Parts: sequence; structure tokens; C-alpha cells
Amino acid sequence: MQEKLGGWGEATPINENSFAVRIPTSDLDWATFALVALHAPFTIHEPVEAVAHAAEWGSRLAAAINT
Repeated sequence: MQEKLGGWGEATPINENSFAVRIPTSDLDWATFALVALHAPFTIHEPVEAVAHAAEWGSRLAAAINT
């Protein structure tokens, strides 16, 4: 996972199937894009603003394919 993130973030193994990913940025668009670009399932736990921002992306993407 760290290879995919490169220098843009830090992936710390939790177990053989999971990583904690930290992306130090104030640009929530960039952080959301970086997570999606990993092509792996993920859950955003915090900050609350990042959770809401990703939900907004999800709504916009869902609307784009349902029109």
C-alpha cells in the first residue's frame, strides 16, 4: 500500500489485510482522490469533515451514473 501512496501519505499495517492511511493535507479533494486511487476498499474514520466530504463525492458520483 505504501508503494501506491508514495510520498503523499503513510500506510501503517494493522494486520495482513488492513492498513491505517494518513494523508497530511488540508485539501480534502486531494485526500479523497488519493484514497479512491488506491483501488482498495476503505473507511474514513476522521476527521468529521473528511467523512462528510467523501460522502458528498459519493453522492455526486452516484448521480452522474444514474442520470
